[in-house]
Amino acid sequence: MQATVDTEKEEAISLQREFEWVLNKEVHAVLNQLHTILVECARRFPLNLCGNEGSHKEERYMMSIAPDQLKCVVSLAGDTITQADINFKVQRQQNQSYRTSIQGDSHWKLHQVQDAANHLQIALMHIENIDKDYAFNSSEEVLHILADILGCLQRGRNTLIVPRKKAMDELMNSRNMKSLKPNLPEDVAISFYIQSHKLVFAVYHVTSVQGTM
Repeated sequence: MQATVDTEKEEAISLQREFEWVLNKEVHAVLNQLHTILVECARRFPLNLCGNEGSHKEERYMMSIAPDQLKCVVSLAGDTITQADINFKVQRQQNQSYRTSIQGDSHWKLHQVQDAANHLQIALMHIENIDKDYAFNSSEEVLHILADILGCLQRGRNTLIVPRKKAMDELMNSRNMKSLKPNLPEDVAISFYIQSHKLVFAVYHVTSVQGTM
């Protein structure tokens, strides 16, 4: 009977030592690996993050809807549309064509990109704020830290995959709309946003009955 008790006690001590090793060695190793991955994500991000300074290649996109309903040629650098030539038609009593552009110092900001970058930086800060010699006290503490990190990454992901819907007033009064030359009529608005891997261009026309896109 005594031998059984001693064996169980030794097993408990062994498990406790293994648990402490996981807390104070393995958790730090995993956090270091995660930090390396996130730093690489930051390096590839189209903004200057974590001290990574550099010029970001300007990309050019053309979006169109046949037959001649919409055509938009866009130059994109990081989170900024630096130039755009925009042509589209709106259904009124008859089709009416509009042409506007983004040029010069008046740029269109894709705020989703900066928001996602902010979430990525906060996730990195959660890891960097943990001293390499810090001794974790419990599994609950580790899970809480991981939840904070994963929460930041999830919010950053959702920012790019599920764009926040904006009210028409917010769209029409946005600073981005003021970058258009010439300005559009008060009942017409446009929007650029990212959805997953795509850059989307949308046109909104408000009538007295309903808004159409």
